[in-house]
Amino acid sequence: MSRTEQRLQLLELLGDKISEPERTDFNLDRWLEAYDENPQRAAEAYFEYFKNKKSLNLDRPEAYDDFYLKSDMINYYNIFAQSKPTSDWVNSFDNGIVFVEMGTKDSIKSSKSIRAGEFLQCFFRACEYFLKILLEYEQKCGKRSFGVAIFDMQNMSILQYVNPMAPINRIFEARVNVLMSYYSEVVKNIVIVNPPRVLNVLMKIISLILPAKVINRIHIAVQHSDIPKWISNDSIPVGYGGLKIIKDAEVPETGCNIQKELGNDDFRKDGAIWEKYGIDQKTVNYENCLITAGDSYLQILKAKKGQTLIFEYFANRNFEIIVEDEKGNYLLPRFKMCSPLLAEEGAVLIKENGKLNFELRNLSRMMKMKLRIALRLIN
Repeated sequence: MSRTEQRLQLLELLGDKISEPERTDFNLDRWLEAYDENPQRAAEAYFEYFKNKKSLNLDRPEAYDDFYLKSDMINYYNIFAQSKPTSDWVNSFDNGIVFVEMGTKDSIKSSKSIRAGEFLQCFFRACEYFLKILLEYEQKCGKRSFGVAIFDMQNMSILQYVNPMAPINRIFEARVNVLMSYYSEVVKNIVIVNPPRVLNVLMKIISLILPAKVINRIHIAVQHSDIPKWISNDSIPVGYGGLKIIKDAEVPETGCNIQKELGNDDFRKDGAIWEKYGIDQKTVNYENCLITAGDSYLQILKAKKGQTLIFEYFANRNFEIIVEDEKGNYLLPRFKMCSPLLAEEGAVLIKENGKLNFELRNLSRMMKMKLRIALRLIN
């Protein structure tokens, strides 16, 4: 089957689910390449992606208005500083949009300051915002584009990442799962700058977190003079020896915002969701469950329009969360994730009368999962 035929078949399978800006050959190719040029597999992945996007209201154009002023994104970028994607910052080598991401100063404090679910939702939103910029740029220039990332490790303590079970690594593992499921062909190159001296340790950590499919996209610039091997000098920020100055950024030399110095006031507290809704935590009924490998915890709730579902849970294994209504719409994104340090908690507004399923699936093939969970519907 030719690529043209694959695109046509994919479009036919997707129907009206795929928006007009996404219906370009460039974007369809991304989905096909991500799923071994199999239109059926690509369509199945897209349907789940679409339901995740809809659960966060990202299917609406207004969702991207004042993107960097939204409270959850402010907290996210305070911890994980990044530059803002723009079509004015393009690598002339491959037409890729360049952006910078800073490593966290203290991974332990970072893990205490954002829940894994919050992190993944913000990461998903950030990917969607980047994709929006990318699609607009491709429409303008008529050529395929990509993301070209500069990852700055200057402020990172590599020792905090050595343990594969460290909270930050488990959160990043979940982030990679989202990236590989929906955006694997969006980012073409990742150039690591200011790496630690012990490169063999760095490469071991990278191999633990990233799948083999994308390892060859990782490039290590031992010195700033190495960066022009992959990025044109006019697109390299002056902070890394290039010519690019991002004038409207908090840090013009890199294009990034200033990372916040995290302290006790920034750390999340388990059970805060009950206090937010005026519920005495002592009245909350927690279940303690043991979920066998591959099995699920499932609660079927009868909900009314206008009610709010409040939840709090902590699991000691990787899991998949599936919260959906009778029509199969996701009320929360369906992510494969973890709760390595903080409990997951939040609230969902019920939009229609009916039953909803709250499911947590143990992803371990061998080990049982301990789960502590509380759910409550309030009017």
